[in-house]
Formats: sequence, C-alpha cells, structure tokens
Amino acid sequence: MVTAFEMAKNQMSDKAEEIKGTLRVTATHGYTSTVLFKHICKFSKLYPHIKIQMKCHDNDLDLTKREADVAIRPFDPHASELEQTFLYERHLQLFASEGYIRDIGTPKTLNDLGTHRLICFDIQGGVIPHTINSNWPSPLGTQPSITVNSVECLAQAADEGLGIITLSHDSSLIEKYKLLRILPDIQGPSLKAYYVYPTSIKNLKKVQLFGNYLKKTFTDYSSTKAPLTPSQE
Repeated sequence: MVTAFEMAKNQMSDKAEEIKGTLRVTATHGYTSTVLFKHICKFSKLYPHIKIQMKCHDNDLDLTKREADVAIRPFDPHASELEQTFLYERHLQLFASEGYIRDIGTPKTLNDLGTHRLICFDIQGGVIPHTINSNWPSPLGTQPSITVNSVECLAQAADEGLGIITLSHDSSLIEKYKLLRILPDIQGPSLKAYYVYPTSIKNLKKVQLFGNYLKKTFTDYSSTKAPLTPSQE
C-alpha cells in the first residue's frame, strides 16, 4: 500500500516541474561520513525538492520491509527481490603521515611491514556483512599497535605519526589529514559498491534520479588521479 501510494505521488510529480518527495538512504556510518555524505549534500543542492533522510546503520536494513528506500552496499546474491546496480569498486591502500615517513622511513615491500607500526580497524562488533577487510594488512606484519572501530580515529592516529593505516581509496580522510600513500604498487582487498533498492519501487523517479546521480558521480571519480605518493610530492 505504501509503495502504491508513493507511485501515485510520483506520477503526479512527473507532471510538475520538479520531482518531489522523501528518499530514505542507508549505508554504514563509516562509509557515509568519509565518502557518501559529501555527495548527498551536492545532490540535495541540485534537487532541493527531494528530501533526503540518511539512515546510517552498520547492519543491513531490510529494504523489502521499507526500513529504508535505497542502500549503498555490497552485492547480495540471495536478494532476488532487490535491484542491485553496480556503482564502482573500492580498493584498500596503505597510508601514513609525512612525519611518520620522515622519522621511521618508508617500507619498500610488504615484508618490511614487520618492522613498522600498524594501526588497524577493529572489524568486531556486527559490521555490515561482506564488508571490506579493513584490518588488512595486519596478518602480513606485526600485531597492530592500536586497533579501533572508528575510521576517523584511525586517521587521527596516523596523523599523529603513530603508524601505517589502511583506507579505501575514496576516503575523504586522505585529503583531510594529508596522508601519503605508501607501497603504491600494492593494492589491498577490494569491494564492489552497489545501489540497491526494492524492485517494487524501481519506477519511482526519485529512485532513478538518485541512482543516475551516484553512477555518474562515482564513474567520474574513478577516472581521477590517485593520491600522490611520497616520491611524487
């Protein structure tokens, strides 16, 4: 009934100059704060008649029960009732502060990480299923000197020169803390991000509009240059 009502409102808004309505978007806290939300803000400026309700959650909300309208998350092969559109691929990379590199030096190979301090994301505590392996590369080096379940705190520790961290290449924290990429030829685990929504609302114009915006945004982003390495500075 809710879907039918929204479809009726959508058909009426098609006749107006602007597409209107509320769109409830869900993604994890970390992804929203470090990647997605700046794009949400830009979308809201472009389409002020669409009201965004951002629902940050580190577990899957049930879209079929309309706990949210759309999600940005990994592909679920068992969700036949959901539309899942590929957006882009996220890659983990290694970063450290300029101060850490100056004081400790730059590792030349993955094996060198055994002599460096690692700061790792704590993946315990019910994060969203199939999440990117954010504690890489701790199995390749020494035991982490710090573990924390906050990506922001991870970057703050790196900024203090406390060690090497991993961040997804699309994280705004790289630029915020002026972190430098190390071992630029090494690509960590990756995860494909999808735009997900129930098949029952695939014809809603606001759903289509937001999906097209994200697809274009991340396609354009993927074509930009990667962060500079210390040797390129």
